[in-house]
Amino acid sequence: MVLFLFVIMLLGAEKLPRGQVLPWQRPLAILLAAILLAEAGFLLFQRLQTTAVLAAPGADLNTTASLQALGMQLFSAYLLPFEVTSILLLVAMVERSC
Repeated sequence: MVLFLFVIMLLGAEKLPRGQVLPWQRPLAILLAAILLAEAGFLLFQRLQTTAVLAAPGADLNTTASLQALGMQLFSAYLLPFEVTSILLLVAMVERSC
């Protein structure tokens, strides 16, 4: 993630000319933001209702099956923090380009 942020900072986006705003961009952005907020609210509400127990790691965790399980957990149980991180990276890119 740090490497990704350094690449964004070194792109030199401040030298690019300002782009023209298209008329459909704002309604699309509002719609996507509403969908994201609804998703975040649903995930937060669902997260508050469940209780999880963490198990101690075993010796057989460094396998392909465990990596697949990690990916499934990342995009199911930890989708909200993953989305928040992606929004923070997007804000950093947009802020850097302005």
